[in-house]
Amino acid sequence: MISILKNYIRSQKNEIQQDPVLIRFSQALILVHFFTILFWFNQDFQNIILDLNQSVCWPFFTSCDVAKSFLSPLAGVILPAYFSLTILLFGLSFRKPQTVWWSLFWLEFIKLALSALDYRFMGNYHFIPHVITLYVLFFPQKRSWSKFWIFTLYIGAASLKLNWEWLSGASLSWKTPLDRPELLPWLAISGLIVEISGAQLLYFKNSMARWFGFFLLLAFHAVSFYWVGFFYPCIMLCVLSLIYFEIKDSKSPIAFKLHEKNLILPGCIWAAFCIFQVIAFSDARTASLDGMKRLASLNMFDARSTCKGLFIIHQDSSSIEIPFQNRDLPVRNKCDNIFFLAQARKICADSESHNPKVSAFLVAQRTSDSDFIDIVREEDICSRFKN
Repeated sequence: MISILKNYIRSQKNEIQQDPVLIRFSQALILVHFFTILFWFNQDFQNIILDLNQSVCWPFFTSCDVAKSFLSPLAGVILPAYFSLTILLFGLSFRKPQTVWWSLFWLEFIKLALSALDYRFMGNYHFIPHVITLYVLFFPQKRSWSKFWIFTLYIGAASLKLNWEWLSGASLSWKTPLDRPELLPWLAISGLIVEISGAQLLYFKNSMARWFGFFLLLAFHAVSFYWVGFFYPCIMLCVLSLIYFEIKDSKSPIAFKLHEKNLILPGCIWAAFCIFQVIAFSDARTASLDGMKRLASLNMFDARSTCKGLFIIHQDSSSIEIPFQNRDLPVRNKCDNIFFLAQARKICADSESHNPKVSAFLVAQRTSDSDFIDIVREEDICSRFKN
């Protein structure tokens, strides 16, 4: 079994080492970790690790506070150590290209482990490079699959914009360029067109068409900087570098055909992603407000959602009402039920009663909606968290 695993890893390493485009692309994916560290510094990573009372655990890792308590003595050195390792391995990948696979593997392992510590480390800007890196590390036909995923991700993102919330410009209304809100629908529709056309142009045989598609997508992310900041455009620049290296290397074959060999597992992962995208698309209104429904799909709903949340602690002869605290949450998470449930879990854990009864209610609406919808409505939320 061990020998089979070693041979498989060796074959994956060899595929990268034999392809200059894959070597450069893998180095670009290492650079993703550099930008991640800068972003986490800005996101106050250290305090998120140290603040055990306000942990927001992923639904699949509800004991994240235990892991955070173990790492809390090291909270001040985690990012500096991660940063130093990233710079070291990035430089080493140029001097010794044969190290690029292991460098990317260990950096990805570290990032996944740190991301699992708190739900606040979620986002497309992490999800997308995670998926691409998975295929570069562990599946053959890396260029074909990576390019196919780039196409899929842009088309998937565009499909989630086919609703009035996006087309009306409401998703962008939390920040208005030049104080001219009439520009928002035009910008929103233009962004949708650029994503669809840019992704399709990447598969044209004509190199000029592919260059045009590449620069269209770069322009899209350059404009998005106004709303999302530096991190997302930088991450997508690293991901799109595959297209740049492939077109520039005129001797390289155009990676647009997927062969049948070793197709089942990576194909099943791709199909599962598409299914989750279809679910999110078919239920766009609730999926845009319900974090549970978009865990395995792209999160393209950054509208200024409005919500009302309330916890009612029932006591023997009275009750205590506690409002949902979401003032400091980012736009995408203002009404996220995963944050709401994290607060519910803490209220239940802090209760002096051995069998607390807490009712929880969360209603929300998007900017373009005329009414609120129920996201959470439970009379005894604490029963959800009992082992």
